[in-house]
Amino acid sequence: MMRIVGVMDRHLSEREWFAGNAYSIADMAVLPWVDGIIHEPTFADRTYLKAWADTLLAKPAVRRGLDVERENVRQEVIEGGMKGFDDEHRSQLFGEKQHNRNS
Repeated sequence: MMRIVGVMDRHLSEREWFAGNAYSIADMAVLPWVDGIIHEPTFADRTYLKAWADTLLAKPAVRRGLDVERENVRQEVIEGGMKGFDDEHRSQLFGEKQHNRNS
């Protein structure tokens, strides 16, 4: 994660937006992820990325959009939430057996 944040910060050191010469869908797509991490102390030296995020977060329409996203996030816990989906299935999909052709 630190590498991609560094790449993003360097990219924004040379331009105002992620793609093109204006605010675009690229910025809209990246902002929620950046907003979740950029204010942590670890990222204090990412000045260009932080300035970009702060600029977008100051826009009322962006704030409203992020609020809608947060309200609609599913709060479902998979563990025990799917009938017939047990630890063996979890292991095959997400765990140590996910790349085993014999499972």
